[in-house]
Formats: sequence, structure tokens, C-alpha cells
Amino acid sequence: MLVLLLIAAACVSGGPDPGFQGDSHGGQDSLETVPPDPADPDGLFSPPGGTFVDAIAVSLALEAGEQAWYTTDGSVPTDRSERYTGAIAVGDGLELRVLVRDADGAEVLHDKSYVRLEGSMAGFSSNLPLLVVLSNGDLHDAASQYIPVSFQVHDVGEDGRTALLGAASVSSRAAVKERGSSTAGEPKHSYALELREDYSDDDDREALLGMPADSDWVLYAPLDYDRSLIRDALAFRLSNDLGRYAPRTRFVEVFCTEAGKAVREHSYKGVYVLMERVKIAADRVDITQLGPDDRSEPEVTGGYLFKLDRPGDSETGFEAGTAGGAISYEFPFVNVDPEEAVIQREQDAYLRSTLDDVADALTAPDHAHDGVPYGDLLDVDAWVDHHILNMYAKNPDALRLSAYMYKDREGPIVAGPLWDLDRSMGCTDDDRSSDPTAWDATDVTTDTTAMFTYGLYGPLFDDPAFTIAYWARFAGLLDDTLSDEHVGAVIDEMAGGLGEAAARNYARWPHYPPAEGGFDAEIGALKAWTTARHAWIAACIDDHPADPRSCQGG
Repeated sequence: MLVLLLIAAACVSGGPDPGFQGDSHGGQDSLETVPPDPADPDGLFSPPGGTFVDAIAVSLALEAGEQAWYTTDGSVPTDRSERYTGAIAVGDGLELRVLVRDADGAEVLHDKSYVRLEGSMAGFSSNLPLLVVLSNGDLHDAASQYIPVSFQVHDVGEDGRTALLGAASVSSRAAVKERGSSTAGEPKHSYALELREDYSDDDDREALLGMPADSDWVLYAPLDYDRSLIRDALAFRLSNDLGRYAPRTRFVEVFCTEAGKAVREHSYKGVYVLMERVKIAADRVDITQLGPDDRSEPEVTGGYLFKLDRPGDSETGFEAGTAGGAISYEFPFVNVDPEEAVIQREQDAYLRSTLDDVADALTAPDHAHDGVPYGDLLDVDAWVDHHILNMYAKNPDALRLSAYMYKDREGPIVAGPLWDLDRSMGCTDDDRSSDPTAWDATDVTTDTTAMFTYGLYGPLFDDPAFTIAYWARFAGLLDDTLSDEHVGAVIDEMAGGLGEAAARNYARWPHYPPAEGGFDAEIGALKAWTTARHAWIAACIDDHPADPRSCQGG
């Protein structure tokens, strides 16, 4: 296991200190005693980037004929910056950026971060990855723009724990921006995280915490709605287990501090989920990347990543797939890749036209458009699985918010990947998912998704062939990936590594307490809900084989 350390300023505020002293497992007195940094194979920095308690001196191992200049405020060094003439004294947390020029005049930028720990934190360790967040900018500005930061990754020790004090396996640069719609005002912010190269603001791919290398990530902050801390991770795991890609996740703990200040107890910000951002990439949504010159067939046919959602800043979204008004949507389609600002006119027209063709085929008496059946335009199996996963979780925002879809070149439209299920599976979100019975929450509120009639799924469920395939697949999954045994095992696996950190998280955010009985009670309630949900769905399918949609809740 790895420990990720992010360094940023003015992270998140509010809430009391968690009141822990840390576990004294594998603590060290000085960064100078740690082994060489795997992220610095040439050994330029000595000691390597990491955390320390007492002041240290950083030396640069320059080759013959090389010169170096450096900054400690995060700015880009030039040959007018401080020239390196000997060891650099480091007494407070800082980002050390170094410009090295060789004898031939070639220049390379290097970056390492050094984070000071208050003495009381020197012995802190965890069985989870830890995020420690130092920057020279104000992270409050991340509400509207990306703020540059540094980050470190630490390996687990031989005792199976990761010490807060020590050298980093990775010490590099990144940028963060607040994300989330309904959770944007929460005191524990979620962030989009972009990894950046040492020498530029271009993307830098890193394999974080065992997940495939990429530059784009999300630091999700479970807080109010999901006090079990695992609902998103659980849903994504079940999707991957049944063969439908969803973001990979790792649980982490986060600390924040400012440049020139030490990490202390109040720097602790709780449990986060580091997860893959939904994007077109070989290890994520693996489809052809559409370029600006791809404006005619077959190139213009893909790939597209888009969703039904609230438009973001400077976005308007677009309307399509209505079959002349026969199909409606609460929110517009939104371009993800290519983005709305860069999608070419021909590409935009093609995607709209394809969605129109799908809708026309679905609503036609023969379920075809110009002789092409909708099964050639949609990946029916994927649309079945995506609906089942949302239905099993009783996701009240399913299909209408964060509802991703994609289309590969000359391929059908695929539903998914899953995203944003923190309000599902009996969470604290009013009554929309609290009752494990009933297919959806339309019996208690209109602020939910009518699962059998919303959007393209309305005419899909009007087709007997689709409904037969749907219920057969659902019944099979209830005995397999969605069985009580499998779901319970995944919950136990995730919860087994979170108990220690969950207690600290609840102490940090006492206004968002767990159920009486703490983390174990939260996990018990989640397991009880999934068990009851499974039983109700299975009985409904068995008792109403002609049309399980007729089952009532309660």
C-alpha cells in the first residue's frame, strides 16, 4: 500500500481537532535517515522529498559542468533565481523547484516538496494512505480554478503501516479544484486532482496506489450523505465485478497545512476516497480519442464521452433524442470529451443526430430507424446492466444526473460508467433511498427518477424483448455479483480497513456523526439494507414473473 501526501494551502476549515496522538509505529527522528527516493533515480536531491521534524539541509548532486538555480515559493526558477552554491537550509514546509543547466546549456526543471511535522505528529501512522495538503497559493481560490500544489507518495513499512514521517516514493507537482454540485457548500471539500510535470503545467501520468497510471483523479470527501464512507466505492466495485468499468478507488486520510507551517493535529481532514476520474483512456473508458480533424465518416463516428447532467460553468448542454417530444429529460446532455468548447460543428451534429436516430428507432412500431434496429444503435446489454446497478442501489438521481454514456468509433452508444452513488443504499438523504422496498422513490417524492419511464428507458421497457432480457439478467445477478454473499464480502473487505480511520473522521466532523454504535453500526445498517433490498427484488421477480414492475413497496 502507498501513502499519498498532497501539499496545499488553506485546505478545508472548520471542526474541532480529532483528539488523536497518533500511533507510534515506525516513526523516525529525521528525514536524513530515510532511504533513497525511488522517484528521484538520479539522486539529485539529498535527502529526497518527504516529511521532517527538525530543520534539514538539502543538497543537490550536480554533475561536472552543471549549474543550478532554485526557488522555494513554488515559482518557476530561472538563472536569475537563487543560485545553488551549497546545502539549502529547510526549516519549514516548502516546495523546492530547481533549474539545472548542463555544460551544453540544456536545462531541466526538477521539483521536490518538504513538509514539516509538529513534534506530536512525528509518530503518527495509519493502515491507510495519508494526504497532507502545502502550497503557496490560497486553496479557497480552488472553488473557481485549479490551484497548483505539490504531492508525495509514501510506501507502507514492513510492519504493515505507513508512517506520516519519512521519505516519499513520489514527490511531484499537481493542481486541485473543488468539485461537486450539491456538496459544494460542505466544509469537507471534494477536489478534482490533476498531476503535472516537474518542468511544465502539462499532464503527468502516475500510477497512484496501485491504480493504472493517469493524470486525472478525484479526491472525493464522504461526509453527510454517506456516513459509512464506502457507498461510491462499493457501487463501483460491484460494477467492475460484473464486467462494466467503473472508477477504481482507494481510501485515504487527508492532512492539510500551509507553506511555512507545520502539519499538526488540526491539519487532519478525515477520510477521503481517491478515485479515477471518468475519462477516455486505455485503462478507463477505452474508446478512440476524437480529434479536431475527425469531421467526416468513419472518423466522426467516435469516440464521444457525454452525460445527462447539470451543465457546468460556461456550458449550456444540448437537447437531442426526444423523438419529437415523445421522450423528455429533466437535464440536458453535456459533452465531456470532446468538451463543449472544443467539439467541432460536424461532431456536434453527428452526436445529436445519432441520439435522435436512437429515439426515433425506440419509438417506432418496428423499433427501427431507416431499417436500422435500435439494438444496432445501443449496446443493449450495457443499458441493461447500468439500469440494474442503479436500481439495486435505489439511486434516486440515476439516469438523469451524472448519467454517463459513450460511443466508440463506428460503435453503439453504451450506458455508463456509474458515478455519484453516495445518496443511494439507505443513506441519510431524506426518504429517497431509505426504504429497501419499492423500485424507486416516486411514491414519496417527485425529486427522484422514475426508473422505468425516464428518458430512453421509457421506450426500452415498452419493448418486450428488452424487458425479458432485463429481468433474466437481474435474476442471474442476484445469484452472482449482487448476491448477499458477494455484496457482504465486499462491504466487509472495505470496512475492515477503515475502522481506525473512520473513528478519526467522525471525531473531526462531529456535526456528521455515525449511527449510534459508530462505524460498525453504519456498516451493519448498510449490510442490512442491501440484504433487505436483495430479498425484496428476488421475491418480486419470483412472485410477478409476468411483470415485476407491478410490485409495490412497503
